[in-house]
Amino acid sequence: MKDISSALRTRMIAAAAALSLPVAWPLEAFDPPDGDYLRFFFSPAGDDALSYGPGGLDSISGFFQVDVVCKIRAGVSGAMLAIFDTLRAQFKIGTVLTYNNTRVTIKNRDYTDPQPEDGWAVAHLTFYWSSYETRS
Repeated sequence: MKDISSALRTRMIAAAAALSLPVAWPLEAFDPPDGDYLRFFFSPAGDDALSYGPGGLDSISGFFQVDVVCKIRAGVSGAMLAIFDTLRAQFKIGTVLTYNNTRVTIKNRDYTDPQPEDGWAVAHLTFYWSSYETRS
């Protein structure tokens, strides 16, 4: 699971760098800036055996969510859409990410409309992934 998380995190770091935005990572200290930022959440959803016995193959699936958090201001909707476009380009459906020979495929995406939250606009982008792992 660590290699799957690392593959997704590595791509998220690249996306955040392209956007010049800081990222709040789970279980890591983060002081929110006075401007826009991203929040990243990783969640494995389940394992399924594709074949049985030692050396069998397991299918692992899950999702990660990126919250786009922007200060409410004139033009915030356009700014959020530009961030969405960059994230969609980094995590296109069918994209295969590799880390330590572990392949992670982006399968689908969902979005929510921005919602006001104490002076901020917050929208959620959920990316669904799958991977395979050899059973020991």
